[in-house]
Amino acid sequence: MLIRILLIILLPIISYSQWTPTNGPYGGWVKSLAIKGNNIFAGTRTDLFRSSDNGSTWTQVNIGSLNPDVSSLVVSENNILAGTDNGVFVSTNNGVLWSKVLTDGFIYSFAAIKSYVYAGSLDRGIYFSSNNGLNWVQINNNIPNSNITSLAISGDKLIAGTWGDGVYISSDNGTNWSQINNGLLSLYLFALAVQGNTIFAGCTTSPWGIYSSTDYGADWTQVFTDYPVISFATNGNNIYAGSVLGVYLSTDSGISWQPINNYGVKNEIWSFAISGDNIFIGTYGDGVNLTTNNGVEWQRVSKDLNSTDIISMAINENNIYAGTNGAGLSISSDNGANWVQLNNGLTRNYVTALAVYSYSIFAGTDRGLFRSTDHGSSWVFVNSLINDQINSILLTGNYIFAGTGSSGAYRSSDSGTSWRSINNGLADTSINVLAIRGNDILAGTAHGIFYSSTNGEDWAVVTDDLTNLKITSFAFCQNNIIAGTDSGIYISTNDGQTWPPIIGLIGTHINALAVTGDTIIAGTINRGVYISSDAGLSWRQVNKGLTVLNVPSVAINGSNVIAGIWGKGMWTCPLSTILDIKNENNNILTKFILEQNYPNPFNPSTTIRYQIPKAGMVTLKVYNILGKEVANLVNEYKNEGKYNVNFDASKLASGVYFYQIKVNGFISSKKMVLTK
Repeated sequence: MLIRILLIILLPIISYSQWTPTNGPYGGWVKSLAIKGNNIFAGTRTDLFRSSDNGSTWTQVNIGSLNPDVSSLVVSENNILAGTDNGVFVSTNNGVLWSKVLTDGFIYSFAAIKSYVYAGSLDRGIYFSSNNGLNWVQINNNIPNSNITSLAISGDKLIAGTWGDGVYISSDNGTNWSQINNGLLSLYLFALAVQGNTIFAGCTTSPWGIYSSTDYGADWTQVFTDYPVISFATNGNNIYAGSVLGVYLSTDSGISWQPINNYGVKNEIWSFAISGDNIFIGTYGDGVNLTTNNGVEWQRVSKDLNSTDIISMAINENNIYAGTNGAGLSISSDNGANWVQLNNGLTRNYVTALAVYSYSIFAGTDRGLFRSTDHGSSWVFVNSLINDQINSILLTGNYIFAGTGSSGAYRSSDSGTSWRSINNGLADTSINVLAIRGNDILAGTAHGIFYSSTNGEDWAVVTDDLTNLKITSFAFCQNNIIAGTDSGIYISTNDGQTWPPIIGLIGTHINALAVTGDTIIAGTINRGVYISSDAGLSWRQVNKGLTVLNVPSVAINGSNVIAGIWGKGMWTCPLSTILDIKNENNNILTKFILEQNYPNPFNPSTTIRYQIPKAGMVTLKVYNILGKEVANLVNEYKNEGKYNVNFDASKLASGVYFYQIKVNGFISSKKMVLTK
C-alpha cells in the first residue's frame, strides 16, 4: 500500500525585512483636488499630496490617518477640509497641521458657501457645519438613501445627488428634502454642478451622461449621452465634464459638448481644480494633468505623486517594466530610482500583462494586445487578436500565447502578427495565468487548472480538486508546482496528482508569485508579502515597512525583491534581508499540541497540525477502527516548532480512523472520518 506523505509548514515567524518605496512610477487615482492660495491639494485612495509649484512636484501630507482614502476636498474661507473613509479632517494653516473634526462616515462630497459646509457620506447621509467645518450635525430628514455622492448649492437651494435615488433638494438648509427626478432617466449620480440658473447632473449608469435642469430640478433633460460622467467644474461661461474617457467642454450652457482630450488625456476624470488659466484634472491612474490653454494641450504634472497601482511587471537585464492601472507602462533602469513612461502608441492605460524578449515587449491591456520592437519607445496594436482583456502572455521557443479574460487562449507563430484561438477542451475560457513546465502549458482559470501537451491544440483538466478555485499564479521550484489561488496556496509534489493547501494561508487571496532558486515570493490581498525558502513547503510573512498590505504584483530583480503596492507604487527590499529570518514576535512554544485534522470529514486528503515546544523523536501514525496501523506519517527527530502533515488516504476505504502522536512522553490521539 502506497501512502503519499507531504510535510507542509506555515511558521509563526515574521522576518525583520524592511521594505522601502522606490521613486515611482508617478501617478495614481486622484479622486479630489482643491486649490488654496499657492497650494494645490490632491487626494488619492491612500494619501493626500500638496504642491506649491503649480504641480511640478508633490509632497505627501500627513493628516493623521493611515492610508486615508481622500475622496473629497473643499476650501471654506481659511480652512481646508479633507473628506475621507474615516471622517473629516481640517487644516487651519494651509495643510501643515490637521485635526479630525468628524469621526463618522465615508465622506464622499462637499459643498461650501462662506462659513457653511455640507458633507455627503456614502453611508450616513448629509452633515452640516456652520463654522467652516469645525463642528457638525446630521441633516437627513426625508432622505431615505444615505449614499450621498454629490452636493451643490444654487441660491438658497441645497441639492444632493444619491447613488440609486436620483436627486433631492432642500430650501431650508437641509431641514426638509424633496425628491426631484422628473425626466431624470438614470438615478445613479456621481456629480452635480451649478452654472447660473442651470443644474447639471452627471450619471454613470445607462442611460448615462449629463442631465440639465433650469427649474431647480422640477424637470430634467438629457444633454450628453456619449459616456458616463463622474465630475464637473465651472469657470465663467465654461462648464467642464469629466467622463470615463476624458474631458468635455460646453460653452453654451450645456447645449453642446466637445472633447478637449489632446495630449492623450483619455483616462477617467475624477476631479477638477481651476485657478486662472490653469485647469488641473485628477485622473484614474495617471495622476494630475494640467492645461493652460483650455484643453488645447495637456501636460502630466505628477512628479513625486507616488500613488500608482502596479498590476503587472517584467524584468529584462537591468530594466524593470511596470504595468499600471491607469498610467500605462513605465520603465526603470536603476532599480526604481527613476522612471520613464513608455506610452507612445499605447492607447490603453491599463496594462494587465507583460512579457519581454530581447528588443520586443508585449503588453496586454484591458482591451487587447500591443507590441513594441524598440524597447517600448513605440507601440503597435495587434489588431488580429480579439478585443478582450489580456491577463497573461507566455513566450516559448516557437510560439507566443495569450490568455484572455473571457475568450480563452490564443497562439501566434509569427511574433504576434497573427493569432489563432486554441480552446479545444478548455472548459473555462476565463484565463488568469499561463505558464510552461517541461512540455506542458498550464492555464490557470476561474475554475481550476488545465494543461496542454500539444502547444494548446488540446486541453485537459489537471485535477478536479481545484475546480472551485480561481487560479491566479504559478511557480515551479525544484519538482514542486505551486498554484496561487483566490483562497490560498496549493502545492503539488507529485506532478499534479494531489494538491494539498498551505493550511495557514487558506482564505488568503494570492495575487502573484515570483521564484529564484529555492525561494518563492507571494503577493497577497490584505496580508502583504510571504516568502518560502524551501520550494514552497513553508511560508513566512515579510511585511516590515509596508504601509499597505494589498500587493498585486511581485518580481525578483537580481538581489532585490520588488513589489507593486496598491495605491503606493513600487517598493523594494533586499532578498538577503528577507532570507535572514528572525523571530519578530518572539513566539515561544510552551506546550505540546495535536490539532484536529482539516478538513474533517475528508476525501481523499487532509492535513494534521501539531506543535512541539522541545526537540525530540516524533512519531505520528494512523490506525483504522480495529487498531491496525495503516500509515506512518512521521518517524524522525524534530526541532521545536509547528508542523503540518498531509495525509493522502486515496488507497483506503471509507470509515473512521485515528491518528496518534508520541514525543518526549506526550501522547495524544484524535478521530477523523474518510468519506468517499
